Amino acid sequence: MADTISEYEDKLPPKVIGEIRNNLPKGVSETKLRKIMEAVYEEYQNAKVQPGESVGLISAESIGEPGTQMSIDYGEKVIIKNQNKIKIIRIGEFVDKIIGKKINYMNNGNTEICDLTNAELFVPALSQNEKVEWKKVTAISRHKSPENLLRINTRSGRQITATPYHSFVIRKNNKITTVAGSSLKIGNRIPAARKIVNLTNNEFLKLEEYLPKTQYIYESELRKAINKEENFALPIKSYEQINNYAQGNNKFQLTQNCVYMRQNHSSGQIPEALELDYLFGFFVGAYLAEGTHTQHYVGITNVSEEYLHQITKFAKKYNINYKIKYEAGEYGKSTTLLLYSTLIADLVNKTCGKGAYNKHIPEFAHSAKTQFVSGLLGAYFDGDGNISVTRRVIRASSCSRQLIDGVAMLLSQFGIFAAKSAGNKNQYLLSISYRYAAQFKEKIRLVVPRKRIALEKLARIPGFNTSYDLIDMIEGYGDTLSKLGKKLDIPGRLLNKFTKKQKIGRQALKKYVGIFESASKEKNISVNAELKILKTMLNSDVVWDEITKLEFVKPTSEYVYDFSVEDLETFTTFDGIITHNTLNTFHFAGVAEMNVTLGLPRIIEILDGRKELENPMMEIYLKKPYATGKRIEELRQLALQIKETKLHDIATEFSINITDLTIEIKLNKEKMKEIDVTIGKAADAVSKQLKGYTIKDNKDSIILKSRSKDDNFNEAYKTKEKVKSVTIKGVKGISQVLPVKREDEFVIITAGSNLADVLQLEEVDAYRTTTNNIFEIEQVLGIEAARQAIVNEIFKVIESQGLNVDVRHIMLVADTMCVSGTLKGITRYGVVSEKSSVLARASFETPIKHIINAALVGEVDNLDSVVENVMINQPVPIGTGLPSLTVKSPEKKGGEK
Repeated sequence: MADTISEYEDKLPPKVIGEIRNNLPKGVSETKLRKIMEAVYEEYQNAKVQPGESVGLISAESIGEPGTQMSIDYGEKVIIKNQNKIKIIRIGEFVDKIIGKKINYMNNGNTEICDLTNAELFVPALSQNEKVEWKKVTAISRHKSPENLLRINTRSGRQITATPYHSFVIRKNNKITTVAGSSLKIGNRIPAARKIVNLTNNEFLKLEEYLPKTQYIYESELRKAINKEENFALPIKSYEQINNYAQGNNKFQLTQNCVYMRQNHSSGQIPEALELDYLFGFFVGAYLAEGTHTQHYVGITNVSEEYLHQITKFAKKYNINYKIKYEAGEYGKSTTLLLYSTLIADLVNKTCGKGAYNKHIPEFAHSAKTQFVSGLLGAYFDGDGNISVTRRVIRASSCSRQLIDGVAMLLSQFGIFAAKSAGNKNQYLLSISYRYAAQFKEKIRLVVPRKRIALEKLARIPGFNTSYDLIDMIEGYGDTLSKLGKKLDIPGRLLNKFTKKQKIGRQALKKYVGIFESASKEKNISVNAELKILKTMLNSDVVWDEITKLEFVKPTSEYVYDFSVEDLETFTTFDGIITHNTLNTFHFAGVAEMNVTLGLPRIIEILDGRKELENPMMEIYLKKPYATGKRIEELRQLALQIKETKLHDIATEFSINITDLTIEIKLNKEKMKEIDVTIGKAADAVSKQLKGYTIKDNKDSIILKSRSKDDNFNEAYKTKEKVKSVTIKGVKGISQVLPVKREDEFVIITAGSNLADVLQLEEVDAYRTTTNNIFEIEQVLGIEAARQAIVNEIFKVIESQGLNVDVRHIMLVADTMCVSGTLKGITRYGVVSEKSSVLARASFETPIKHIINAALVGEVDNLDSVVENVMINQPVPIGTGLPSLTVKSPEKKGGEK
């Protein structure tokens, strides 16, 4: 039986598996157990919330908010991967560029969206098992910025600026869940990436990406020109002349394609593609920590012979001339290694920056293979870093914030989390807890002897027997620890403390996982499901970073920006903060503006039996192949066909010619092309819906003239206003469409409802398509369907708010509303108006009116029901109040009774 349950461990949450194991009756057969597991899995799939789906209180807080409130600031840097390269760029710059190219672009005036479903664009995202994985970006969007944005600062020195209602993720009851930024408080914890796996591991850096051919000779291009006997820009006709041009009379044998300066300067034997190995990484790290450069050389200053030896090995590999220069500096003897290569000097200038305040990690480093990154970080910490055994910390400092940010991001490739802070004199500090010293020693090699020895000492300090970790705390695990303690009969004093505070350090958790595993083996008690939950917490790729400051700031741009990402809809900023995106749509303009009536207002709306809903909507299920989303463009076109387009949506101007009383409507050809409408189709639609007029279509306009001889300016004006609302295309009443993915299929959510017309579409699955307009359901499908819809809609609202109401109460209300055969609300004009009891009618609303009217006609109340008997304070005719005692009176003399 254990094997049967184990088959579902990857399909069901650990908590569900644990509950099944704990509550499974003894003696269950294998066949029955399999049926139970299949039923649980089916229910779980049905109950699963898809990314972007509106749920409960989060829904009430965020869905109704304008789309401008669900994005981050222009200046927030993001990490994106495209064509096996990782790029760090401001989200506003990136999105503006794509929107400027109009790639699968849509715009409704409030939201601009580009559908990137078919693009191979990925970002680091958080999965439900707390792993940071590369997930596909399905769309980008921008909206007008609100007046103020919310800036969040965390204990580890990270920061993000977003709109107040942008969604963030928190950990609660062993699940990743979303919360609006406006509801965050100081002390809450949001995820920051601790580990981001580099899937690119590029082995070479192509110099032509950074060094233009206008300044450099690329031998491969020159070979092609010579072989084809083409005229080349330079008077060079042979390989011998290439050598002479590059190095004068110092001839050498060419072993690979190389790059040379167009000016007559020696550049060494630099290949067109530099190997991204340890030596190259060490050279880059050394430059970032200790380097300077001029037009013709790069200088690295460090007193360690071991340190400079790595640089000389790099120079020798590429035949670069170098020289060691000794000087007396301000703080003693100074040693500088000079590499004479104009090409290398130009490369570091363009990729790493110049000057202490402007240096940064080169972008190609984030895509480089592990050896390069290890060399870069080793050289940087050997140069600008220091290791304190007494303070138990690895530190580095720089005048450049972007350099510190980049180093922290590279450390995450090795699962090392660094805290950042601002120091004195415009210094930015980076510190790594001794708890990562062993990982640092294993993954990042230091060559300076005194630092290497200090790191070895730091790595030997045991993690869980030392000080309290303020940063790497895990929260939101419910009563998992205390339950495990009870199950394994472990004293609960400490465990209860952790349960009460709902936070535990990673090292403390590691300690208790070991205790639980030992106790489980010793007592032969299986706690695999619970341990799996704890190990997910322990091995998570994120640090739950505590919020230390919340403040409102002004936006840096007129727009705010967002990504839509598959699965959990999260993405990671360059600062490491993982944030949640709420635009899980098929990326139609205006979808974020779609409102949903929730909570008490929706309950009132249903029970009142209102025909005019505040926010009518439909869920349109589709037949194959539209439902699968495999034919993306067809799904898009279908959604646009459903959306109602009125004449004013495609018109730029409505004008009246006073002399002949004609109405001219000028049309926007670009908008017409977007929705596939011609002027002829528009004119036909107007003629069908507007009788009594002659309609002509010109190249870019439609002209209307009344056939009536009595037409006047007032009538023409009324017609002009009336024609604006003529439906040109789509289903009447459907103002917006929003395709979203539910499980393995796409469903179209609409703003507006027209069940009768939608069910006529052959692409629509009529058996599952529904609306929140109960009256439409009654008219189209009948009173029984309306009754079930009332039950479904009320139960949906109550359940989303976390309330527990027996469905039979809801069914009773639905029966009362539908018992007459027509849908009637529980109002004085609906169900209440049909009550036979005067007092029952009076108890609801307008009592004086009901009593006076009953008195005028001499109406009698037999007090047959509950309400009227309660009102006059006598037993109600139900239960024990139903029987009555009847006695026969004795007869009096004379026959009288």
